[in-house]
Amino acid sequence: MSDQHPAKLDGNTILVVWDVGFRVYRALLAAQSTVFADTFASSSSRTDESYAGCPLVHLSPSPEDLRLFLRVLIPKTKRLFFPEREKSGFPQVYAVVRLAHRYIVEDALLQGISALKAYYADDFESFLKSSCTGELPIDLFQSHCEPIGAVNLARLIDMPSLLPAALYDCCGLDGDVLDGYITSAPTTFDVA
Repeated sequence: MSDQHPAKLDGNTILVVWDVGFRVYRALLAAQSTVFADTFASSSSRTDESYAGCPLVHLSPSPEDLRLFLRVLIPKTKRLFFPEREKSGFPQVYAVVRLAHRYIVEDALLQGISALKAYYADDFESFLKSSCTGELPIDLFQSHCEPIGAVNLARLIDMPSLLPAALYDCCGLDGDVLDGYITSAPTTFDVA
């Protein structure tokens, strides 16, 4: 029940999602998120809810989504959502934006929004320019149904300015738009 990365089996709390545990430092996450701080404060300290001397805290996202999110949160300072040398894939953008929104980690959320805006620009001319040059901080085309995920993110974070370009890309999916966007959970999200 352990995950080798990103906490490298060091820490004083174990975050449990499904059957996977992430050993992390409680104070590190609590300092970055009031939601984590409140979750840790209200978690049980029962001995039957511990593993290797660390309390267990159960969370609901998928293990892969939490893994991608923790990679952004650790280390606490100078974290970069998308390093200059490598492109982040849409699954990372999707997971980090959703979880940064859920756990109120503002700087990670802002970096995720920036990654989305780099592709789904506010105006059509900028959208065409960015989609034609290929100079993007994210690689959105790992799966052709990712525009559906972008629509859902835009609605989640209340950024309707991202919708025209994302919906435009959805139009190119033809009948595949009915398949929805399948996350690593696997959960399917439809354009609704």
